[in-house]
Amino acid sequence: MSTKLISYHGGLSSHITDIIQGNVDVTLGGGELGQGFYLGERSYVAFAWAKQKSEMNNHEDYAVAQFIMDEAQVSCFSIKSFSKGEALDEKAMIKQQNQTRTYTFGVDMVQSPIIGGGGKNALQYKWESSNAQNYLNGGTVYRTQCGQIKKGTNKTLFLSLKTIADGSRASDTVKYFCISDSSWGLVFPEELPDDYYSPGLFYIAVETGTHLLEDCYDFYAVDRDQDVILQLTRSFGQNYVVNTDRFGTFHFWVGDRPFNYSGRDPKLQNKEFRLVIPQDEDMFSLACLDSLFFFYGDGLLDLGKDEGCLDD
Repeated sequence: MSTKLISYHGGLSSHITDIIQGNVDVTLGGGELGQGFYLGERSYVAFAWAKQKSEMNNHEDYAVAQFIMDEAQVSCFSIKSFSKGEALDEKAMIKQQNQTRTYTFGVDMVQSPIIGGGGKNALQYKWESSNAQNYLNGGTVYRTQCGQIKKGTNKTLFLSLKTIADGSRASDTVKYFCISDSSWGLVFPEELPDDYYSPGLFYIAVETGTHLLEDCYDFYAVDRDQDVILQLTRSFGQNYVVNTDRFGTFHFWVGDRPFNYSGRDPKLQNKEFRLVIPQDEDMFSLACLDSLFFFYGDGLLDLGKDEGCLDD
């Protein structure tokens, strides 16, 4: 039996339906490595991105497309592979030339780790040629929808044992930020250009100058079709956990590198942020694919809201 390459693309349901029907267009949109159609190897990354797109669009239905390809067929294409360091250099060059929506490498597919942060270096695949487009839309690639969440689902509050015990909410939230298309700063998804692909990652704020982390942060997630609030709590040092009834404990590590927000929210511009890194990505992926559970974080730019509040 041949080995399969499985990858994912998240977005609004109308867009995902179009893709599954064989209407991938590699000339639409751009991203970290220029023009092309982007897929990623981690389902929970695609679902978090799709959820953020929904939040930006009046809570429209969102979904994730799964692409299953024969690795032997994929290996016949012209492929350029980058390490994370090499991809960072390429991204810097593309930004400097202002070609994030137009740049191509003259190959069929570019493969690299997602550039916008640390973690386990989950891979992304940018398909950029007409040959690639024909292949993705053809009959030898299995395209299917691996999850859809409808508009208007009820929001509930699912709290960790610590919150149930003391009846309180954390004073801050885990943020969902992307790397800006025009700088190296963090921005919310809606601060990116339309049709620009830059999958976000999770970050928490530290007190500027002191580098102190809070012991607890609210962490937004989806459990089946419900928006829920869990808590990211410190276990020791820079290690944090999220406890759940259905899946047990999710482990995270908080990175050392400081990041700065470069978007429009003045409340965040003087804060320093640290990356929140999942420690067992297979566990995150299985919970996502088997039970439609995934974290998505606080990713909305709302200059009028109080921090830490989840809109009804």
